[in-house]
Amino acid sequence: MSVALVSLFPLETTGGGELYTIETAQSIVASGVPVIIAAPIEVPPPRADLPARLRTKFICADAASDAAPDVITWADLLATLAHHDHVWLHQYLASDLVFDVLASTASDQQLLFTSLGFEPLRGLFADVYQPCGRQHIVEISEYAARRAAPYARNATWMHAAIWRRECRPIDNARRRSREYLALGRVLPHKGLETTVEAIDAEDVLHIVGPSPDETYAAFLRERARGKQVHFHGCLPRPEVQQLITEASGLVSASTHQLFDGRRIEQPELLGLVLCEALRDGTLPVASNVPAFVEVMGAVGLADWTFSEGDARALRHHMHRLGEMNDDERCERLNDARAALLAGFAWDDYWPRVSARIQELQRCA
Repeated sequence: MSVALVSLFPLETTGGGELYTIETAQSIVASGVPVIIAAPIEVPPPRADLPARLRTKFICADAASDAAPDVITWADLLATLAHHDHVWLHQYLASDLVFDVLASTASDQQLLFTSLGFEPLRGLFADVYQPCGRQHIVEISEYAARRAAPYARNATWMHAAIWRRECRPIDNARRRSREYLALGRVLPHKGLETTVEAIDAEDVLHIVGPSPDETYAAFLRERARGKQVHFHGCLPRPEVQQLITEASGLVSASTHQLFDGRRIEQPELLGLVLCEALRDGTLPVASNVPAFVEVMGAVGLADWTFSEGDARALRHHMHRLGEMNDDERCERLNDARAALLAGFAWDDYWPRVSARIQELQRCA
């Protein structure tokens, strides 16, 4: 068995979706299965003619090797895919390159699709896609699978977010009361204005992550004026883990309703940051967008969600975090982390996906 894992979105800047692709490759490697990983050098246009698509440059590498990756064209990569039993497309709704793969894979190859949130081709794909027994939509959450169900009746899902070996010991001795963390790209759908509004004068909020949208970043800085809000930008992982260990909790306030009046169809497909907070020993508080509700329910923290955009409800949960004693905090953390290790581990992600595919094929 061998796998070709192809992202239709570049992996150069590592956010949640890009990290998911990289960790998927490492999960396959950990299972002893050969895997190549490939991604375009630049974001491909959603639609392009065939000659332009075939010239698209991809970086391609053996995921288990430290050797320098190759730069090849899409035409060459399509030829390479023929040598693998499984072809797995991440960000399959990013570009019409997906149709080239559908047209070129053989009848004895398994073709898997996973959306990680970049979906400019969603409408067209839903209109023209015709499922068959060797093709499987394997989404990152039950919520994401429900979104795919209108065009893929047997769409399935599998959780993964952390490596078991990376779970850090709980260290309440370093915990700072009324200090909170927001982690991830500073973008409008993250709803950070709700978190800024929720904190009191005595609270401290650390915002960690790149700010690709300067208009939104300026809006947040204005809203944060007079409050203890620290915009750190990107930090090395050890520094992020230190902030997580010291914070009373992590807040994820993602929302459908953006600061400028726009409304989006989906802000999140999973919630990696919630799982990473638990991994590093901190309780998360999350808005009630569907993917977050799913994750928080799965780890036994459904009572730590709040209505999206409701700063008052969030403030209530933040105060609850500040008032928890060490014994109560450790009990909730230990129970949540046990569920996390059982259902969200990269360690056995590929075996779980493989078993699910075999089950679907038996039931077909």
